[in-house]
Amino acid sequence: MEKESFEDIETAKILNQNFISIKVDREERPDIDSIYMASIQMISGGGGWPASIFMNSEGVPFYAGTYFPKFDRHNIPAFRSVLAKIIEIYQTNRKSVNEHSSVVYDGLKSFFDNISKNEIALNNLYPKIQKQIKDTFDYEKGGFGNFPKFPETSKLEILFMLGKKLRSNEYYDMGQLTLGSMINGGVFDQLSGGFSRYSTDRDWKVPHFEKMLYDNALILNILCFSFMITKNKQIRKALDQTVDFLEKEMKSEENLFYSTQDADSEGKEGEYYTWSFEELENIFSKDIFEIIKDYWNITKDGDLDKKNILYVTKSLRIFLKQKIFLKKS
Repeated sequence: MEKESFEDIETAKILNQNFISIKVDREERPDIDSIYMASIQMISGGGGWPASIFMNSEGVPFYAGTYFPKFDRHNIPAFRSVLAKIIEIYQTNRKSVNEHSSVVYDGLKSFFDNISKNEIALNNLYPKIQKQIKDTFDYEKGGFGNFPKFPETSKLEILFMLGKKLRSNEYYDMGQLTLGSMINGGVFDQLSGGFSRYSTDRDWKVPHFEKMLYDNALILNILCFSFMITKNKQIRKALDQTVDFLEKEMKSEENLFYSTQDADSEGKEGEYYTWSFEELENIFSKDIFEIIKDYWNITKDGDLDKKNILYVTKSLRIFLKQKIFLKKS
């Protein structure tokens, strides 16, 4: 409409002579947009952008629509035709304009009163939500309940929402503990990125190795929340690794995403993701193996059928500091 109508000289003359024209950027002022989008829906039964609102001198809409073309098209009146009709009605039938404005005003008032009531009801729910979250939270290992442990991204999102609303580090810390435990655990693929469906144990160590697209998409959302607040490098690394996993392993040649990656390979669950002590010992040099053995907790007994699931118990920075200290000692 900007090129077709607002920059058209004749249309601009009509607007300048008969209207006070106000252009609102809906992205800068979503509050204003929400009010007048509600008025469009009341007046026309639909909505959308661009939004064309005609108001009386008190700022109350009496007519509204979305896109109007430069010329009449497929039963949609041209913008100039709409302007001409609005001018005519406003000058000759002000009573009708006021009646329409009154109906819209009452409708908007009722609509936003109901929103306020819903907000009050939601605020009354917060104490119950807080209690339920705290009652089920694992303050030692993160997550909710005992085992099996699912990411429960909706609850994690609530933690960050509560932290923001209540300005409470307590809820942020609960979210960070959970994400950190998941990222360090076997439920997160330490080599390729991406999160498995759930953990069979409380420690996030032994996963059900299936990787779901929707789980990883939802977890990415939580990781973004976390990183925006904390700027934590571990969170950023896990975020990048998971995006890489989705792009490289879950995307088809047609640029579509597969819904899941099976837990089984070679007829056995987790075979692709687990390693024997001897297998890793043969792959790496003695010095390198000593490092990864300690960092990824590799043992001869393993974690699952004599195979090791890669997980970490301390950050790489702390681990390397301890290694350097032991060497000096």
